[in-house]
Amino acid sequence: MVFKFLKLDKLSKSTVRTVAIAFGISNGIVLYYTFKTVKSNRPKFVDMGRPPESHRMAIFNNMASTYDSLFDRALEANKVNKAKKVILKSAKGHVLDVAAGTLNNLPFYKNIESLTAIDKSPGMCYEMKKRIEREKPDFPVVVILGDVQRIPFRSSSFNTVVSTHTFCSVEDPEAMVSEIERVMKPSGKLLAVERGRIYYAPVRKLMQALKIYPNPGVPWKNGYYEDRDPMKLVKTKLEVSKYGISGYGINYSIIARKVNREFTGFMEEPQILPEARVFYTYVPQRD
Repeated sequence: MVFKFLKLDKLSKSTVRTVAIAFGISNGIVLYYTFKTVKSNRPKFVDMGRPPESHRMAIFNNMASTYDSLFDRALEANKVNKAKKVILKSAKGHVLDVAAGTLNNLPFYKNIESLTAIDKSPGMCYEMKKRIEREKPDFPVVVILGDVQRIPFRSSSFNTVVSTHTFCSVEDPEAMVSEIERVMKPSGKLLAVERGRIYYAPVRKLMQALKIYPNPGVPWKNGYYEDRDPMKLVKTKLEVSKYGISGYGINYSIIARKVNREFTGFMEEPQILPEARVFYTYVPQRD
């Protein structure tokens, strides 16, 4: 099949002008309705200060039983689950999933030695228990009711630490990163898929000018912060080896390692501290 292309110089100026105007109008309409849709689905833009952690924890606890039904479709549409599948295949050995929520990362773990999942919400821990019993993974799982800002394990306990949509929701992300670095083995790594500050400055500045981002009402209504910088936070204690940006600049995929990788003593399995609150323990049935 032969295609015939019209050369620009053969097109009349009026035709070019008409096409340009039509293109501008159509894109303007799309942008306008996108803006209206986004704005209508977000809380009112009113600065009420930072909500107390107890308020945000109540949000997570109350939504625990419906969390997956509320957000699974959005995670698929925004390709967050695709990003998780790609990055979490690198999880090896003894794995710690921080602020694990309903443990919707469980299907992505393959060929690991064990999984420890920690969350501060009793409701989320209960949803983890239900998921584990339903999916019956082939590796042991321990669910800890606890604070990722004070992880109840000895130093150098885990080969892999996983963080997904955690930096935006914890009270003190710097403290969490410090704890992640502490409990990682010298050869360990952090695998993170995070929602965060819009990476692309022009888009970020436009959203700020339109007063739809960052919305101070989001942490009050949804429990998380929109404008934390995952890359900057990770770099406070770890060395980023790979990263990728997706989802219009709000989704970060990060692989990071310890800066100091000196051997600090041999420890095969994670060593839990006495103060840890074990919510649930799962041991797979062996044939």
